[in-house]
Amino acid sequence: MRIRRDLTPFPLADVLPLEPRSGQRVVTMSEGQWDNLLSEAYAQGWILLELDENERPVRAYRRAE
Repeated sequence: MRIRRDLTPFPLADVLPLEPRSGQRVVTMSEGQWDNLLSEAYAQGWILLELDENERPVRAYRRAE
């Protein structure tokens, strides 16, 4: 497992509501979760959508271009 690095915040308003958007790929994660899948998705430009314990979106991250 890779160590979680500093993530670049991404506006939730640009992700929600979740609907098909050309070229936008989103993966969900729990608060504080980090693993190789999330690390690789982030490195490939996916948006990480962080959900709270009630599965509500609380934060989003995307690697700066």
